[in-house]
Order: sequence, then structure tokens, then C-alpha cells
Amino acid sequence: MKTMILAAGLAAMGAATAGDGVERKVYAHFMGCWPAQSCLQEDLRLGDRGLKAFVRHGKPEGDGCAYVGGRINNKPLMPLGSDLPLLDVAKLEIRRAIRAGIDGFAFDAWAGDNSPHVLDTYFQAAEELKADFGLTICFDPSCHGAKWITGTNMCEKYVTSAKWVLRHLDSPNLARFHGKPLFFGYYSKGIVANSGAFVTPEKRREIKAAWDAWRKALPCEVYLHGSIEGYVDCKNLDKTDYPAVARDCAATFDTVGAFTGWDHDWANRNGLWKHVKDAGCGWSQPIVPQYCNKAGGVITGAGLDVLHGCWTNAIARGSELLQFVTWNDYGEETILAPSYGSNYTFLRLNRHYADWLKQGRPPKIGKDEVHVVFRRCADPKATTFPFLGRRVNLPTALEVLTFLTKPAKVSVAGYGEYEAPAGMFSKKFAEHPGKVSVTVTRRNWCFQDKVVCRLTAPEEIGTRKWREDDVAATWSSTYEEEWARDFPGVKPLYYSENGDVDGDGLPNWFEMVYFGKFPYMETAACADPNADPDKDGLTNLQEYEGETNPLVADTPYAPGFVWSLKDLAERPYLGNPAQDAKGRYTWRRDYHYGPKGYDYVPGAAFEEILSGGGSLRSQSVHIYVENKLGGGGFDTGIQFNKPEKGQAEARVHRDSPIALTWIAPVAGTVDVTTKVTPRNPKVKCRTTLVLGDRALGTVTARGVKVAKGDELRLVIENLNPWSGGDMFAIETFDVVLSRAD
Repeated sequence: MKTMILAAGLAAMGAATAGDGVERKVYAHFMGCWPAQSCLQEDLRLGDRGLKAFVRHGKPEGDGCAYVGGRINNKPLMPLGSDLPLLDVAKLEIRRAIRAGIDGFAFDAWAGDNSPHVLDTYFQAAEELKADFGLTICFDPSCHGAKWITGTNMCEKYVTSAKWVLRHLDSPNLARFHGKPLFFGYYSKGIVANSGAFVTPEKRREIKAAWDAWRKALPCEVYLHGSIEGYVDCKNLDKTDYPAVARDCAATFDTVGAFTGWDHDWANRNGLWKHVKDAGCGWSQPIVPQYCNKAGGVITGAGLDVLHGCWTNAIARGSELLQFVTWNDYGEETILAPSYGSNYTFLRLNRHYADWLKQGRPPKIGKDEVHVVFRRCADPKATTFPFLGRRVNLPTALEVLTFLTKPAKVSVAGYGEYEAPAGMFSKKFAEHPGKVSVTVTRRNWCFQDKVVCRLTAPEEIGTRKWREDDVAATWSSTYEEEWARDFPGVKPLYYSENGDVDGDGLPNWFEMVYFGKFPYMETAACADPNADPDKDGLTNLQEYEGETNPLVADTPYAPGFVWSLKDLAERPYLGNPAQDAKGRYTWRRDYHYGPKGYDYVPGAAFEEILSGGGSLRSQSVHIYVENKLGGGGFDTGIQFNKPEKGQAEARVHRDSPIALTWIAPVAGTVDVTTKVTPRNPKVKCRTTLVLGDRALGTVTARGVKVAKGDELRLVIENLNPWSGGDMFAIETFDVVLSRAD
């Protein structure tokens, strides 16, 4: 059995020892628009209604994100029927954050018009709790448009925001570092207008002057954490003068870091962190567990590799002030707060590392625990049904985390056994579909194996995705205990989407979305697998297995049915592969990387253009491909940017043909018509219709016999010998079913 082992081995690194007198604090970025209760209620109000409208009518109501299965995947972990006032929610979140090793919240200034009021309420909650917990803001230039924020430029607006926080100057819960009121930054160059995508030395001086003016306008001396997004071109790391950037940032900020850093290791590769410290400034290692924004990119690894890596670097590099991203940005999956998917495991792991950072040594384990981390689907490239999703080539793993007082034997059902040492230990397995169950035993004085902790996750690893979900799901042996601390006397929530609580073959999500009320688990057993509510001759179980809608009668493809680009161009969301009018995956965008001067040979293999770096709303699928011939890289892809004409547009590199592929959803005979035109009439292209390894023609093909699943490609070659990527209009690609078998 293939396994992967990770042991946290930071003890030999240069972290400060306990008692060295150095102040170290960990804050979490907080979205003031989404305190737990408000986020839960809003998502439930829009989410279930939108999902129902989509599966019944194909047109969501209220929340357009229902196309992709809802605005968020992970709801705040609270009882669904709860209705807590904001002050009680604030106390709940502060208590949870302290358990996670967090010293305070940095409110995004100002995400949501109500954020200032929410911040004031959290001050009240912290004071009533008498908690050692700091509160401040993180300056976000994109969220400073509220009418109450006075100022003619961003610097003056930041002054207004800072003074709002400094109203709490006498509060014991105003965030402070080295005795000074503390403020955080996000995209800190945004204090200057038109600073460009990549900051020049002149702009860095202008940014410093703006922050200096901001400091002078405040009633007291403050401590400023600066974020350097935009100072560094993360796609072209070799183009940055890192020592110069570090010196200028050190002259501007008291501590320098980045918001997410894009991955846990980018500052290590370019040495930026060391240049910052050499310039006499503190380095704030970015801390992020994962990132999956349905309108943006995806950052994740196998298990919790990203979080492990971030914390490893923070400890090794001697970071003293950190901003965890984030506590509660549920829409971007960066959340540390307990949620339906991550439960309490992120809290436990983060507390371990935070204590390590502050103590200068691994913390002592006081209780035996086991946690599991996995993806809900064993195949990261699986298509989604019935909602749309991007396809991303991501690593998958079942990670088993143990926190043990003494060594013990760990048995993972269906995976194997191993001996785990005392302390925190991580082991990975190649995950496969099914239940996840772990038992930890230790031999007692009479040589008997005694169970010290165990778990069986209510969520399961499946073979399918019903919506895009590329982030970690977790479960722990301490779940019930943690829940009872948050909600004493309330029955714990055992949430599961892929599970099957009634064992009828229909997964919980299917019954909740189509027949019940999502995500209410009590409705996950409300459908009869043998019923046929849409009267199309297919039972609910057959509809699930065939990925068809049990509420809409399934009709066969009839002669005369047309698959056309216009059907795709007019859609607000578009995946790769994309669905036809019946919801079958029919269209895919591919590319082929060839050698210099390559001429396409029918049958040559194509690769799907994965879409994890972009939004389904943009109707484009583009990738930045490394140029194997040297000279950097090139952009290639296909987009549907002219819906009024029903056209697509392809960017094609000289050595890498692009293909728009039609996947036959039915066996029969088809007629094909295509038309491709270069945007520049001086550029020549060659198109070829290919079925398997057989060329059918250049523009049209009549009477083509296809079996279900056959792939018919429109291959576009750029014949411009000097091209780095020319644009071609795909004006027509119509496939007409002349006979169905």
C-alpha cells in the first residue's frame, strides 16, 4: 500500500527558546460582514431556494451562485435552528479563536456596511468576557467606499478608519504590539492610487510618504503591519530586486508580510523574508490553510500540506507577528473558524503550532487525539453533477493526525496500521472511496491493547462531485467534546453530504437538494429510491446513477437535435467540460504541446485545459503554459466572449494546436459544420475535424457515425511561424444529429 509520511521536525530549527522575552502574537483576519450567525442565516435563505430553483427550472432565484452549487460550501458550524444575538455570537467566536491559539481579530476595513458596528460589538463581548484578546482592523483599499468614511484620498480615508478604532484606546482589548496600537495591511500599496500591477522604486517612495502622512495624522504612535502584494510579481519572481523592495518596505512598515503569499514557500524561494529581516524589519510569514474562491483561483495541497508548510516557515524564520488568513471568509475557504467541512481540526492543529511559536518548543500533549483530513471526492478531476464546477489537477490524500501523550498503534480501516510517536504526528495515504475510520490503541502493563481514542467520520470519500469541492474535510475524536463546549445540551451535528444515512443508495446531498431541505440532515432520508416522480420511466436511483434530474422528465436526443456554440456563449457560467441543453457533458477545451515547428498529426494526444485558476463566470478557460522551447511561457485557451454572435475565440500558439472537442452523448450519425477565421487576415491557420485518429475533413463532415463517448475534435493550428499566440474566431461548430441509434 502506498503511503506518505510527514513528521513535524521543527525542533532543530532556529526558533527562539521559551522565556526569551520576545513578544509573539497571532491574529486572524476577520470579515465583519460574516459573523457566524449572519452568514449562516443569509446562506440558508438564499442557498436552498436557489438550489431548488436550479434543479427544478434551470434558472436560480435570488443567488446566481446556485449555478455552482451555492455561494459557499462550508457554513459556520452552528445548530441550524439557532438564533443567537450578535453579542453572543461574538463571545462564541472569541472563545473559539482563543482555543485556536489566536490572540485577536483584524477586521477587514470595511467588508460590509455593518462592519464598524460589528467591531464595536466584538469589543463589548471581549470586555464582558474579560478575555486577553485584541481587536483592530486590516486596511482593505477595495472596501473604503462607504459614505461615512471621510477623506479625499485613500490616505485620509485610512485615517478616518484608524480613528474609528482608536475610539477604543482605553479598552484592554484594543490590539497592541510592543505597547502600541496595532494595525494590519492588505495590499498595502493601495494607499496610493494608480500604483500599477508591479510597484516601481518611485512608487515605493510615494507609498512610504503616504503611510508616513497617515501616521502623523493619528493621535498616538502606532505599530503597522504591511502587506506587500503588488511589490512582487509572483508569476515572474526573477524580475524583482528583492533587497531594494525589502529596504523600502522596512522603512515604511514595522513588520512586513503578505496576505496569502500564494503558496507557503514563495518567499523562501526568492529569499524575500531574509532580505526583510536583514533590513531590520520583522517578517510576518503568511499563514493560510487553503484557498478556493469560485470566482478566482485554488490553493491547496494533499491533506493540510499548505498549513503545515506555512507554520513550519513561520517558526523557522522567527516570525513574531502573524495574520492568519482568515477566520471567517467562508466564500474563499480560507476559514479557521469551525465549519461544516473542517469542524474543529483546523483549530487543534493551529493551536499546536501557535503554542510552538510562542513557547519556542513543541507543546506538551495532555490528551490523546486523532484527526482525519481528506477530500470528499477521491478523483480531483471528476466532473460535477448537477451543478457546475471547475476541474483542477490537485493532489489528494487521507491524512491522519495524531496528538499522543505516549507512542501508540494507529489502525486506519481499509488502509493499514502503523506506530505513531508521542507528540503531533502526520501520516498520509492515497485516499480511496468509502468510510473513514481510525482506532488508536496502546498496550497496557499486562500487554493488552487498550483503545485510547477512535473516530468514524460521518462524511465519506466518494467517487463523484455534486458541486465543486476541492478543499479539506476533517473529523476528530474530540468533536463531541468541542461541540459541547460551544453548545452545551444541544445535540451534536453530524453533517455529511456523500454519506447515505438511510442506506437506500441515494447520497444525503441528493435527497436534501431534490426532495428535502438543504443542508438539513433530517431531510436526508426523505426520498424513495424506487419512485419515479417525473414519470419518465427512470427511478430516483437510476436518475442518480445516470446523472439525470429526477424532477424533470428525461427525453431522448431526437433526429434534428443541434449542438451549437451559441448554447454555450449565452450561459452566465461555463465549465470545462461544458454541458449541453440536456445537462450532458458534451464540450471540452483541449490543447496539445508540440515541438518547434510542429504539424499536427491526427490521433495525437490532447490535454484538457484545467480551469482552477479562473472563474466559471468569465466564460473563459485559459492556461499559462511554460514554453518548453525557452523564452518564458505563453497564454493559450478558448473563451466565449461574443454571446450575441454565438462565437468562441481561441488563442493559439504556433507550436501548440488548440482543440474544441465534442463528446458524443448518444450513439448515432451526425453532420458537422465549422468555420474558423483569424482575427488578423494576414495570419494563416489550418483546421482539421478529427474522430479518434481519423481526419474527417477541414470544414464539414457528413454522415459521421459515432458511438456514445466518441470524441470529435475541431483542431486549430496557427501557421504563423513567428507567433507567440494569435487570436482566431470560432464562428461555427454545429453538430446535428441526423439519426439516433
